[in-house]
Amino acid sequence: MAAETSKDPWKTREVRFANLNESRDAVNDPDFLESFFKGWSTTLDAVDASPQLARCCTKFARDVANQGNGVNVLMIGETGAGKSLLVKVMTGDDGVRVCATSAGTVKEERFTTESRLNFVDTPGFKLPLSPEEASLENISWWTRQRDQFTWSRWIAKISSMITSCDLKKRPLVVLYCHRGSSRIIPQRMLEIFKIPHHAEVPLIVALTDVCSVDDEALKAQKSSLQGIITDLGPNISGHNATLIAVNSEEKTVRGHKYKTTGVKELTEEIFNSLRPIHALQLLTHSYFAAKPSAGAKSSG
Repeated sequence: MAAETSKDPWKTREVRFANLNESRDAVNDPDFLESFFKGWSTTLDAVDASPQLARCCTKFARDVANQGNGVNVLMIGETGAGKSLLVKVMTGDDGVRVCATSAGTVKEERFTTESRLNFVDTPGFKLPLSPEEASLENISWWTRQRDQFTWSRWIAKISSMITSCDLKKRPLVVLYCHRGSSRIIPQRMLEIFKIPHHAEVPLIVALTDVCSVDDEALKAQKSSLQGIITDLGPNISGHNATLIAVNSEEKTVRGHKYKTTGVKELTEEIFNSLRPIHALQLLTHSYFAAKPSAGAKSSG
């Protein structure tokens, strides 16, 4: 580990790695998130000790730190955006199935790591055109209605995962993947981005396979995505979504060999997005029991 990661990152608020191998070592280090989980528990201890929060139950939030649960990163994006490949490269796990066909991931899968940073890989979807764009491109009424129905179901599914009571699904970070050569539809992306953003779940946008487009097109893609993030604005806590350009694997395009880039930075951003204070988002309300006051006597 580099000097930056040998300290307690959840006090210094800074995780930095020297290279991709080092970031993979952290992802697979059973002790790397220990200080985060300690901070998580300390936050919940303060809730339990507060008379003002007597009806807040911390059990659900505490279960995050239990073996078998941990920190979930929800991977969402269009089919073929490279979600599974990113999981494979970030973890160094060659067992992660990567599909090069248009079908992509067909069912939800959860990939666990030794550090208890887990990746929930979801099937991809298709971003429908906005009503205005569909009208301009002469898309039929029937097709528009079908696409809107399918899209509404995806929005509902993502919303349910963000607030899930299943700790093997509920994310503490959302990673949206968009392929560099894919069309950007601002209205639809904004609809998705608002879901985790309004729920105070950190949102990271990964622009993947950046070597698939030329420099001018890549610049335009970055500008468009950054514009959507700007329109999204900060969440209630004052944090903005972040954009990271990634080339997940070495490849040769148009006679030029491209190296793996951005994956280390993406892993850093995931770790740096984690905050023990987020434990407060998982508090539940107890209707039947109140904590005893400081001066209360035991009935025994």
